[in-house]
Amino acid sequence: MPVENEQDLVERHVKRYERLKGDRGTQESHWQDVCNYTLPIKAVITGGKTPGQEVENLLHDSTAVDSNEKFATGLYNYMTPAGKRWFMMTTGDGEDDGQYKDMMSVATETLHEQINISNFPLEIFDDYLDLGTIGTGNIYIDAGDRTALCYQTRHISEYVIAEDAYGRVDTCYLKFPHTVRQAIQRFGKENLGPKITEAFDAGELDKRFDFLHVQAPNENYNEYSRVRDNWNMPYDSLWISLIDKALVRRSGVRMMRYIVHRFMKGTGELYGRSPGMKRLPEGRTLNDIVKITLANAEMKIAPSILVPSGMFDEPPVIQANGIIQYTAGLGNQKPEPWNTGGDIKLGLDMEEQKRQSIMRGFYNDIFMILSDDKDRTATEVLEMMQEKMNLLSPNFGRLKSELYDRIVEVSLHILLESGILQIPVGLQYRIEYISTLALALKFNEIRAWGNVWASVSPLMEVDQSVLDNYSLDEISRGIAENEGLPSKWLRSITERDAIRAQRQKQQQALAALQIAQAAAKTYPSITKKAEAGSPAAALMGAA
Repeated sequence: MPVENEQDLVERHVKRYERLKGDRGTQESHWQDVCNYTLPIKAVITGGKTPGQEVENLLHDSTAVDSNEKFATGLYNYMTPAGKRWFMMTTGDGEDDGQYKDMMSVATETLHEQINISNFPLEIFDDYLDLGTIGTGNIYIDAGDRTALCYQTRHISEYVIAEDAYGRVDTCYLKFPHTVRQAIQRFGKENLGPKITEAFDAGELDKRFDFLHVQAPNENYNEYSRVRDNWNMPYDSLWISLIDKALVRRSGVRMMRYIVHRFMKGTGELYGRSPGMKRLPEGRTLNDIVKITLANAEMKIAPSILVPSGMFDEPPVIQANGIIQYTAGLGNQKPEPWNTGGDIKLGLDMEEQKRQSIMRGFYNDIFMILSDDKDRTATEVLEMMQEKMNLLSPNFGRLKSELYDRIVEVSLHILLESGILQIPVGLQYRIEYISTLALALKFNEIRAWGNVWASVSPLMEVDQSVLDNYSLDEISRGIAENEGLPSKWLRSITERDAIRAQRQKQQQALAALQIAQAAAKTYPSITKKAEAGSPAAALMGAA
């Protein structure tokens, strides 16, 4: 592809951003609606809000808001808990894990340490809130100025994305504001356009201007080129001043730093779908039911008063413990409360039905079981969860691929670039997740073997060879990994094979000695004397 001049490059990306932004207009209205009911503090997709403004004024019930927070808290506590190990890296199947085992164990510990001292725990919770509401999350990872790693959660209102031919997000345009002062600190005054420079010269340091950060595949990247600079990288990283249509910084990265992930996807859709979208009808209905029930309850508590015409010269003042005087002589007529006949209990029952549906839609029941402090064994808890976990499992597979694997891979890449970690180039490794939620999802494999073993055990009493159908080594190692056993507690395959080889050698030597001793004992009964120096004489001597 011919190399573009700078202005053409800027115009191409600005036009593409505007086109991608325009293509999702219908979705933005839907996102705004979902946010209104599940995450009002971020309901800024189709319009802004004043800082400090009350944002829940449309709601009469906060079940969807609370359920989304519990969803985010559950993923935070049981998938990526702060200060705890939630993943481990092991060598790939094709590697000599005996050689690299300690190296991967150190890499796991170092990566956990750097993640935990960074702002990751704060940002991942914010991302989970977006995931439960919009169904699409985005975390930007970069080297920090105070810590080795820095994470930034970006809201759907700030960015647009595009996929490659295989459905992977490989392009992200982030629109963000900077004050004049911030822009100069970040890019340098000499790199900014005339309009921002004029604002600086006029002393308007806090005036805001919009910038566009682009990360997209570098069409001119040549992996075989001898040139190794920030321009010849697999991904372009461009910063554009929108007011001046000027490129203020150009760089490149080996791995895309925007970790865009979807909770679930509809057919042919680019952006994700969420529990909040799935339960939006219930959220709307519940809001209306609560509104009607509250109005009816108000009528029950402070009902309107039916007053015969002409009973009062002036409308009576109705208050607690008050006295109302009325004209007697009108038969049995007197002021009385108006009973509207509304069924408040029916309204309350309908509210509860909708609340339970919303909470189930956000998987609150799963996280309630995990947080239950009753005296249950881990196996009992996992057994209770299996039916519910099957509903979450497909979505977890997508999150593993698009979120958790990418967080580990990009964070590891940044630490390798900074020199904090060192592992051989091209070393294959696997990422295993060992948090409570991840292990619960793996429990089916362990349970399956337990069921098979219970069925096969009676057959073993008849024929021990039935065990030849199973790879017990693979099963035992798989159980250890699925239970979250630290990799350094498990011997490598090389170490295991060496121990077995040594044991076999010792057993062979012992068997040979036993054969020799048994043979030697038979020779004294032989009448013919053994010839000197013969094997028979040697055996008799050994005896």
